[in-house]
Amino acid sequence: MKKLVFFAVLPLSALLYSQVGINNNAPKATLDITAKTTDGSKPEGIIAPRLTGDQIKSADAQYGSDQKGAIVYALAAVSTASTKTANITAEGYYFFDGNLWQKVGLGVDTSVYKGSGSLSGNTVVTQNANTLAFTGTAVNAFSVDDTTFSVDASNNRVGIGTATPSVRLEINNGSTAGAIKITDGTQAVNKVLTSDANGVGSWQYAIMPPGAIIYMATSTVPSGYLECNGAAVSRTTYPELFNLIGTTYGSGDGSTTFNLPDLRGEFVRGWDHGRGLDSGRSLGSLQNHMLQFHEHDIPTPTGGTGSGRAMITDDNGVNQGGNNTLVAGRYYTYNTGPSGNYGPETRPRNVALMPVIRY
Repeated sequence: MKKLVFFAVLPLSALLYSQVGINNNAPKATLDITAKTTDGSKPEGIIAPRLTGDQIKSADAQYGSDQKGAIVYALAAVSTASTKTANITAEGYYFFDGNLWQKVGLGVDTSVYKGSGSLSGNTVVTQNANTLAFTGTAVNAFSVDDTTFSVDASNNRVGIGTATPSVRLEINNGSTAGAIKITDGTQAVNKVLTSDANGVGSWQYAIMPPGAIIYMATSTVPSGYLECNGAAVSRTTYPELFNLIGTTYGSGDGSTTFNLPDLRGEFVRGWDHGRGLDSGRSLGSLQNHMLQFHEHDIPTPTGGTGSGRAMITDDNGVNQGGNNTLVAGRYYTYNTGPSGNYGPETRPRNVALMPVIRY
């Protein structure tokens, strides 16, 4: 009987007030529903029509502009979507926008942002197994502070320090050195980035590793090198070189420095290293000059017969060779004055260049 009275009074209430109240006599809107129970003894709420996606699709012809704003609850996604039901992909509330059914909470606009905005605090996006993709066609389609990081979606390029990269990856650090830093355990002073046949990069020494010595046709020491002048240099400033040569050429002050090779005015000889041509040598050892034992033929003496050889003696005058001694009272002819190059040392023809060592 209560239900009959309610439906009988409802049209009269609508006529008198142009608003309808359920469980109240002072509606605040066109339809104002007040909960009947608040103690949890009965369920409260409004239940929209419940249909499957296929059932909603079957009524496509019934929905037009006059049904704009209609709300239903889809119990399941549509099996084969029509134009109007294309968005019914899961269970949930949907409303008809006059053309399509839209999921409640998304609406027509499915973009992340409808306009510019600001975060109110730190934000973390937990993707789990879900992907996050951006699509675009502009040059600076996605950026962080414009030039800090920029994606050129138009040309498939990425820029760091520039919003208009000219190659696939462009890093523009202006005039500040150190635009790239790759730390993988292979890095060290004076190494360059190289790759193997598969394009896997690693740090390697270039043509000249630490300890390599070259000769310069200039008196200017190039960057990355030190003159081989025997100087004591810092063990911490040049750690790679110190690790390689240690105190072979001098221990410096014994704790903080070490000595460089001193090649000024010296000829360099290949280390024998067991061959036996220059045995008994250690790497980096100094060898004094020496003149090998040898003989000189002399002409027949004037006023006599026979021949002879010059006698070779050591520093003490002891005969070291020549089985024919000079005969007293005999004279030997020779040219008036020696010819050739004579001086205080024995040396080959040479060119003076500056030796430097890679550190």
